[in-house]
Amino acid sequence: MTANPPLLAVEQLTVSFRSGRRESPAVEDVSFTLDAGETLAIVGESGSGKSVTSLAVMRLIPDPPGRINAGRILLNGKDLLALNDSDMQRIRGNDIAMIFQEPMTSLNPVMTVGTQIAESVRLHQGRNTAEARQHALDMLRRVQMPSPEQRLDQYPHELSGGMRQRIVIAMALACNPMLLIADEPTTALDVTVQAQVLDLMRTIRSELDAGVLLVTHDLGVVAEMADRVLVFYAGRVVESAPVRSLMRRPRHPYTLGLLGAMPRLSTRGGTRHERLLEIPGNVPPPGSRGPGCYFAPRCAYATQECRDAQPPLEEKHAGHLAACWHSDELEEPA
Repeated sequence: MTANPPLLAVEQLTVSFRSGRRESPAVEDVSFTLDAGETLAIVGESGSGKSVTSLAVMRLIPDPPGRINAGRILLNGKDLLALNDSDMQRIRGNDIAMIFQEPMTSLNPVMTVGTQIAESVRLHQGRNTAEARQHALDMLRRVQMPSPEQRLDQYPHELSGGMRQRIVIAMALACNPMLLIADEPTTALDVTVQAQVLDLMRTIRSELDAGVLLVTHDLGVVAEMADRVLVFYAGRVVESAPVRSLMRRPRHPYTLGLLGAMPRLSTRGGTRHERLLEIPGNVPPPGSRGPGCYFAPRCAYATQECRDAQPPLEEKHAGHLAACWHSDELEEPA
């Protein structure tokens, strides 16, 4: 018997951006899979290629200056990069939906929230105005919006940040997508609202059996939400592992540095904050990366081998992959 293909399979994806006459890769040779009902987190610093990868899956890379140079993006075995624009429009918002980082940039300020939710329902499901409005109301109830009948006819500026994020989630889920991409969905929210949004996303994932691609820099959110983790650095995947395996024993120095930079509390001799560790240096910009490991200039474990040759992404433990020549030498995380 042939095993079912993964819900999403990204194969050797490369995305570049042009500046003047120069074209530089922002994402290089990235491959991963995501199954239905699974949450895959992508983590890394700003400029690591996380959001570019998610936009590539949606086919939303601005061209120009961006371009998908190589690779395949398979949704249930169908290559999205081979589709024409009209076919992709039918998939985007229906089979694949995206929750953006800042709600105000993805909401129309001159349309009521009910109209904006109903718009995708009319477009993708062919419902009339009354049916679409009722579905919009049902979606507001589904995302636990307070006083949903009142919110339906309000404008985005009349709502709080947490309410606007619920509107964006309601829009994304209006057509019951099989794949949900969440790009930093809790960044601008306070901790109470953040917890509510994460609970909502867990509930929705369970109800729809949807795959969730979660883009974040917050390892606390990753530990709470994800099944597996991809660690991006300078446009490449440097580590891939089940979330518990990665938290307990990272196999790449960059991941170890990210874990060391997480806030921690110590109760020895009373509650106090421990000083955060830092990773020296910065992510190298596209076009200025050397032939070896891109993390080598910032890495305490780097040798001449690291500076000369890019290490392959290979299995270090069961289901745990890393691109590092010195994985077995890393210290245990704090």
